[in-house]
Amino acid sequence: MSWGNFQNQDIVNRRAGGRRRINAERKARAWERREKIKELIGGQFLLLGSGYAWGLEIALAQYFGVHRSTISRDKEALLAEWRKDRNEKNWKLERKLLRAKIRQVLKKRQGV
Repeated sequence: MSWGNFQNQDIVNRRAGGRRRINAERKARAWERREKIKELIGGQFLLLGSGYAWGLEIALAQYFGVHRSTISRDKEALLAEWRKDRNEKNWKLERKLLRAKIRQVLKKRQGV
């Protein structure tokens, strides 16, 4: 079979369906692996960004039976998720502190 030849629609649809299924399975495996990594490091995301990360990547790769680059991609995804959550929480805290400061200023003005 050559790619230069016309392919009937049934074959094209079956290939596309197979790719979708395989990609969905890969995403599910990656998600499960990342959740397991979260459990194994106990929420200590700073370990992933430290000098210990290289040895940790090797140990995790051996544990999961995948290449170290796979764990490296997982590590980057987990750190991005952690940074996003951390920034949102900090923003909410800053907003809360700003509201408290505004209330203090308004109370002082009303008392004068």
